[in-house]
Amino acid sequence: MLEPYIRKRLNKKKILVMTHLVMGYPSFEDGYRIIETMVQAGVDIIELQLPNPNPHLDGPVIRKANRVALKKGATVSACLAFAGDVAERWDIPFLVMGYADDFLNIGIPELLSLFSKKKIKGILVPDLPARKEKAYAETVKDKGLSPIFVITPKTSLRRMARLSALGDGFVYCQSRDGVTGNRTLFGPAFEDRISRIRKATPLPLAVGFGLQGRKDVIYLQGKADIAVIGTRLIGIFEKKGRSGLDAFLMGLR
Repeated sequence: MLEPYIRKRLNKKKILVMTHLVMGYPSFEDGYRIIETMVQAGVDIIELQLPNPNPHLDGPVIRKANRVALKKGATVSACLAFAGDVAERWDIPFLVMGYADDFLNIGIPELLSLFSKKKIKGILVPDLPARKEKAYAETVKDKGLSPIFVITPKTSLRRMARLSALGDGFVYCQSRDGVTGNRTLFGPAFEDRISRIRKATPLPLAVGFGLQGRKDVIYLQGKADIAVIGTRLIGIFEKKGRSGLDAFLMGLR
């Protein structure tokens, strides 16, 4: 399972790094090369996003990546094949992030069965309706996967406890309201919220949304267990290619 892996890694590192990749962007071929760079740079977990025509929680950079991937033929079946291949090829946990309609249109049990067979370790659906969470979490766990739930700045303590009980692996904490990509300015209010979340869940805590690089990762040491970086990586790869991406990732810690 995912949580023991995270705990073991944290015995050797002050904080783990999870990176984000939109499957099929800029192409599946580039995706293999990007993941190879991530793994060689010591990334601990990789999140694979199913491209969606309306990724409403994402900012313009990841929205564009979703559109391009779909235009180039990143179907669910193609993404399944890609996810299964990379999970076999590299000894690192891969998660799949997708929007609720990706799962509901195909069928949650059916899609989860496919991801389980592909050796994916966890699933994150940030906009899943609350009324479906319990059945969804049970199905995810039944398939041998970890259901990852998202805590936002507006999540109540009561709901944090519920999501913690339903979830597994770790809890994903949005560092701020809004969409992905925009820079996050950390401060006392964020630290107070992280402290409350720590009291509400025994699960490891990942923080994402707007992390820009080494400074943010170092800031999160001692506060979170996993730093999540996504949008920034797309910009670096587009401007500087694999060598630039490798230098950035190697410099995070």
